[in-house]
Amino acid sequence: MAASSQPRPPPSSLDDEAFAKRLRSSYGAAALGAARRYHDFGIQLAEYLDKVAFLSRCINVRLIPKNYKLQNDQVQNTAKVTTVLMKYSKKLMKVDLDHNRLRKEQVEKNLERLMYKMKKIIKCRDDLKLIHSICHRDHETELKKLQKISRAEFRELLAQYRKPVKYTDLAFSDEERPRDPDSSTTDSD
Repeated sequence: MAASSQPRPPPSSLDDEAFAKRLRSSYGAAALGAARRYHDFGIQLAEYLDKVAFLSRCINVRLIPKNYKLQNDQVQNTAKVTTVLMKYSKKLMKVDLDHNRLRKEQVEKNLERLMYKMKKIIKCRDDLKLIHSICHRDHETELKKLQKISRAEFRELLAQYRKPVKYTDLAFSDEERPRDPDSSTTDSD
């Protein structure tokens, strides 16, 4: 009897069997399903937040990541061809940024709707706070992991673009020259 009177430690994830069983028995399968969807949307939001931040940083300093850089090995890479490829690479990156911003907003709305739905289903505020804290912690962990990866990729891109390369600014030729965010000197045209 002494073992059962000790307080049970809070669950560390939604996959904790005792917590899932208690949710299912207290509020039904819909509550557990909503909690898991809320968790999944939190992870998706972390992915979209990171992608939006990464692409925005790249556009601000005029970098084109490798997976957005268009290439055509069938055509001789003259200055005109390279200019066209770089401009469309930039366009592709901007379209993907817009798409990620849209998806981020959609996921945020889905999270709000799901929280409203869970508030109706789950009457105990402590259970709701526990679900929210688990999901928020996992969201933050995933976001930090993704940010670490994207920041390393961004630093690598900066190092690569600091090397003198012909035609790198052709995609941005209609705008002002790029500024190196780390340098304290100004460029004069």
